[in-house]
Amino acid sequence: MRRLLYVISFTSQIEASKRFYHDVLGLEVGTDSPYWVDFATDGAGLALLAVNPGTVKGVELCFESENVEQSMTSLTSAA
Repeated sequence: MRRLLYVISFTSQIEASKRFYHDVLGLEVGTDSPYWVDFATDGAGLALLAVNPGTVKGVELCFESENVEQSMTSLTSAA
């Protein structure tokens, strides 16, 4: 792995989450739609993805890799 590219938070409360990251943490909103919001950061990107209430929420980490197959082999064997 080279670096973390994006952190995506799955949320059923996208407007409340957007207000927190913008109003409390001071991050500038980039793309803003009812289903996807991302923020301007100096490092890895941060985004919110809307999911239906009752859907399992979580976080997805997206990494950059020069050799995806090799990275997957290393991760699989380490698990």
